[in-house]
Amino acid sequence: MKRVTWTIELDEDTVEAAAVVALAIMRDQESTATVFDVTDEKGKTVSVDLRRDHEPVANLRCDNCWAFFKGTDKLARVFPDIPDLLSRIEPGGVVPAGECPDCGALVYPLNAPVRVAVLLEGGLVKAVLADRGNVRAAVLDLDTEGADDSEIITVDAGDDNMTGIPVTKDVIAAPVFVSALFTLTEKLENET
Repeated sequence: MKRVTWTIELDEDTVEAAAVVALAIMRDQESTATVFDVTDEKGKTVSVDLRRDHEPVANLRCDNCWAFFKGTDKLARVFPDIPDLLSRIEPGGVVPAGECPDCGALVYPLNAPVRVAVLLEGGLVKAVLADRGNVRAAVLDLDTEGADDSEIITVDAGDDNMTGIPVTKDVIAAPVFVSALFTLTEKLENET
């Protein structure tokens, strides 16, 4: 078994804030914090640098104005130096890369998938939740029995047309709930 360690010194107000910053730095694709100390079974430690020299691609997007960025060099502020950061994110949510220079909103990695939870009761959509803001959703109820013809629409999607009743629900940002739901769902899927 190998022991892999990564060390960083951070000047944060709380231990939780330091852990959040360290995790985000580790997950940042543009991070230069790529040196690890690996100790083998005999106690020998070797320093390994996994830095990759590559041309950055547009891998960040503003959550408000949808501006795209190649790395963090054009951002107004870069994580962790974002004012009031802990009040702007929730535990379990995606950690932002920085702040948009155009509108001041948070900028997130593109590779982080948006996770959405749809709450049903008796077959009816009660709520649509997402792990971040600025998410829109459309629901098409395929059960048209008893519906008035004026309520029914047909969505033309080329070869795959669908007829149903559109249901509008505001998407509620609930990162803690959505993260917990996905964790439990993935755990159940892995057990079967």
